[in-house]
Amino acid sequence: MRHHGNFPSELVVPVYPESGDMILIQGEYNGDIWHGHIQSEGFVNKTVDVFFIPSTTLRHYNAYARESHSRRARNVVVWESVIGMAEGHRRSASTWVKAN
Repeated sequence: MRHHGNFPSELVVPVYPESGDMILIQGEYNGDIWHGHIQSEGFVNKTVDVFFIPSTTLRHYNAYARESHSRRARNVVVWESVIGMAEGHRRSASTWVKAN
């Protein structure tokens, strides 16, 4: 047990992505945040394979669904682009709903 001292700045613990997690991904621009559902991780290259993007076709505004059901819909994301874990729950096998 180490003594908890005063640190000069806040400690940042990086996200360690795992299969099945819904994550927040930094897009190209500030405020451009994507939701991704991790299918697999690449520990050597520090990447994750993800599906899911925001869906505007679903009735529920905070619902996210897989972009496409083809293999090409899988996206490779580097760990440095993962900015956090998304809060929510799975409504069905293909739909995830963001917490309010």
